[in-house]
Amino acid sequence: MTPHDTSPSTPTPAGAHPHLHRGLKLLGTLFITLSAISPASSVFIIAPGVIGQAGSGAFTAFLVAGVVGILMAFVYAELGSAYPLSGGEYAIVARTFGRLPGFVVLGLFMVTQLLIIAVIALGVGTYLAVIFPGLHAPTVAAVTTVVATVLAVFDIKLNAWVTGVFLAIEMLALVVVSALGFLNPERSLADLVLHPVAAGQDGTVVAASA
Repeated sequence: MTPHDTSPSTPTPAGAHPHLHRGLKLLGTLFITLSAISPASSVFIIAPGVIGQAGSGAFTAFLVAGVVGILMAFVYAELGSAYPLSGGEYAIVARTFGRLPGFVVLGLFMVTQLLIIAVIALGVGTYLAVIFPGLHAPTVAAVTTVVATVLAVFDIKLNAWVTGVFLAIEMLALVVVSALGFLNPERSLADLVLHPVAAGQDGTVVAASA
């Protein structure tokens, strides 16, 4: 117990602010961070929509997105070490630019997170309907959201391990899909990069534009 720890048995002195308890260590933090990125949902839910619009040009788009993601990771690492605050983006923005911009980012964060949860939950319903025909995808999505909300209420350590288990399942699925793709390629890598194609308006295959 450090001088800054508080618990029910240790009353907070008058005028002092209670401190958050550091409940996660390296492995749990890694699990919950990677699960928040949700690599499988990006591949199985978001990627099909991109491929539907850009065709094989999606490969180049994902390469560009990977570069942007690396740069964002460096920015987050720098800001996270400079401002070790609970709250994420809006706390960092509030510290650097002021409370009003931080409040705006908080509002945007709440809206985008709600949309992301809805998209992933609907994707769960779509895939389960393949295994169990007749399932109503929106209903499955609603149940998925409720279950995720219930789990989020529990201790952060439990959340980290639950998400870690699902992360392991996700990574296994990605390894299987990647192996199937690399072992049975339909086009060469050079052709994929230099001559991307997509579906035209009349249903024919056309060159994918920039």
